[in-house]
Amino acid sequence: MKWADFWVSFLASLLANAIIYVPIFVAVLVIWRRYYPVLKIWGIPVFSVAGQQYLLVMSSRPDQKGRFRPGIREQEAMLDVKDFLQSSWLRLSSRIVMLKPQLSENASPDLLNDGNLVLFGSLRFNKWTVLHLARLANYDLNYTFKQINENWVIYDPVQNKDYCSNYVSGDTHSEGNHYDYSLFIRAPHTNGHSLIIFAGIHGAGTKAAVDAVLKPHLCQQISTMMRKQKVKAEYFVVLIKVKVHDFIRDDPIILDVKPIVAYPMLDAETHLLN
Repeated sequence: MKWADFWVSFLASLLANAIIYVPIFVAVLVIWRRYYPVLKIWGIPVFSVAGQQYLLVMSSRPDQKGRFRPGIREQEAMLDVKDFLQSSWLRLSSRIVMLKPQLSENASPDLLNDGNLVLFGSLRFNKWTVLHLARLANYDLNYTFKQINENWVIYDPVQNKDYCSNYVSGDTHSEGNHYDYSLFIRAPHTNGHSLIIFAGIHGAGTKAAVDAVLKPHLCQQISTMMRKQKVKAEYFVVLIKVKVHDFIRDDPIILDVKPIVAYPMLDAETHLLN
């Protein structure tokens, strides 16, 4: 009877602990599977002790009175990123600095080098995107922006292919079916920090680039594509397409993921001369 009592007591204790700890384990596993792909794409350490600083700089354009105004979609994109970085599970490891349009136009380069830099908007409206892409001239970004007459496109030099938006004259609010393209770029910055760029041809594309790296199922798609294409680099570029129909944005479509690697010295010099 003593052995029987022992096993009954043991199994009862085991069952009681299982009732308590199994739901906790399942919840942690679900959260891990949901958010780890997002952290991986962003390059955020799961357990960040030292903490990180993020400087968010959006694109802006002068209005009729010469005041700098952000685009509506770029503003939405920046607020989404701010909310993500300030979420309860990252708040202890992140310090967020947002620059207003007037300040971002006249920001000190030293300020932009202090921490991780996050830029919103393409070469058309964000001069810091222009500057920092130029600083990456010795890296193979695989994709770039190119102007054709009055329109901007994303250009693939390997395939000699242009990805063109069908928005008319930059109008991102018209009815009907439209599509836009964008790039998410995670590249090296100063002092071991990261440079993150969300750059669409139009605002819809910029917003789609943010959605692509904040929604766990899309981050999982990016991770899967990186694994299949053997993209193991810390820095990479993602090509994204988004369809907008009657003011409603579909989920972004991940078209491609490519590593960002430095040119060999000889190739870098040739690249800069060209």
